Amino acid sequence: AVPTARDLTTGAEGGERHGVLLQVRLECGASGLGDIAPLPGLNATGEDIDAVQAQALALCEAMGRDGLRLPSTVALLDGSLGAWTREELGMRPEQLFPSVRFGLEAALLAALADARGQPMGQLLAPALATAVPGGAAPPHVPTRRVAAVRTSALLPAVSSPEEAVTALDAALARGYDAFKLKVGRGEGKSAARADGAAAAAAATAAARHGMLRMVRVDANQRWSTEEYAAFTEGVGDASELLEFVEEPLSWQPLISALLIEGSDIEEGEGGSALKRQDNGAECSMQLPLALDERACQTLRNAHDAVEATREVAALVASTGAAAVVLKPSAVGGMESAAAAARGAAAAGARAVFSAAFESRTGVAAIAALAQAIDAGAAADCEKKVPTAHGLGTGSFLDETPLWGTSAQPLESAVGGAGQGVHITTAAIESHLHGLPPGDDGAVRPVPLATPPAATFEMAVGAGGADCIVAHDYGEPPKAAGGASTPLVLLLHGFLGDANDWRATAVALAPEARVVA
Repeated sequence: AVPTARDLTTGAEGGERHGVLLQVRLECGASGLGDIAPLPGLNATGEDIDAVQAQALALCEAMGRDGLRLPSTVALLDGSLGAWTREELGMRPEQLFPSVRFGLEAALLAALADARGQPMGQLLAPALATAVPGGAAPPHVPTRRVAAVRTSALLPAVSSPEEAVTALDAALARGYDAFKLKVGRGEGKSAARADGAAAAAAATAAARHGMLRMVRVDANQRWSTEEYAAFTEGVGDASELLEFVEEPLSWQPLISALLIEGSDIEEGEGGSALKRQDNGAECSMQLPLALDERACQTLRNAHDAVEATREVAALVASTGAAAVVLKPSAVGGMESAAAAARGAAAAGARAVFSAAFESRTGVAAIAALAQAIDAGAAADCEKKVPTAHGLGTGSFLDETPLWGTSAQPLESAVGGAGQGVHITTAAIESHLHGLPPGDDGAVRPVPLATPPAATFEMAVGAGGADCIVAHDYGEPPKAAGGASTPLVLLLHGFLGDANDWRATAVALAPEARVVA
């Protein structure tokens, strides 16, 4: 657990952020670290710290202590990694919580990169070579290397234009040149209109510093169509200064945000133009739109990487979205995020990778994905401003108890105020392999301590020719307050035995008496 430095925009009650750091080792000795940190309000119901720790312990039991053999093909992120998890660990990837699958896949890929002696972003570059709109370099053309990933600052929700400008100026002083503003926290059209005015003020302030279309806003599906219309009114002429609006509507198809009474819709590249009649005068504004929650749900329902790519491409095509924002810990891991990026590119949208207040280890893994997709950019990408990925969440957590005061920070400013903040390859790699030292209880090791199971045999059948074998894992430590201990009975199928349940039993044993 690490304390929060300021209020998060989503989840993490009680001033602490909880997670599980998963370390894996390959048979060659290489190691990788992954972060499993479900976020209340973002991840699915039931995906809490206790549930993910149980799955993590089950994974550790399945992986064993002898080191893993991991083929290089899993780095293609084409379904090979999921297939390996199913075949070698006996775990169906789709049954793992999204945050658990993300932590597992990140740790495995970090270990593979370590074994091959290359940065994780470079390892993943071939998998993301086709995830760039407008066509990627052919397979025989090597992708360029990207030394750092550009990040955007996450601004807190504000209640006035003045607060928005103050928040942007503070981020600007820390070096950021791209910004994301949370909106939609109030109710009704007046609050949405005020959000529009705040977004306009922030975008205008950024433009004064030469940063055009460097402010994006995120409503987290909180608005009705009427409230979104009020937001656009509040934005006014500053609409051309916004990068995109992320998931404005609560349930309707994204494009229907603009289908309001008295409005006409015109399709355009990367967005949809809204024409409205106000006192007999026609005004036109264009607000590029981005997918987030809808893409996340699509990915969770996909059966494999191929289907994920196809479904995201169809979603982008049907909504006219200009971008797809991808949180790997919410969409179901590194492989799902890569599949979604390829689908977005196929339909002409770009992928923006985003963090969900993970530790530096989690953000570093996402930054490696961002490096890979930036490396697969089109041939003229040097002429364009690189994508600012949503990884500027470090200021919300105080990770000093985890990493210490002398550890290299993940993000660093390129220069002075407004000259950009990035995550370098060296910073990424320094957080993906060794466990942090921890301090003041920030890290509580949970070693894989296999509980001794008492074995019972009972002869059955004619003459006792067969027998039933049961493993009893014993009573767990007494619960606080003398609460009763649940009993869990695990029954195997035809031709199975009690050992089939070992990984599950190990995960459940700390909380219940388990008999298999």
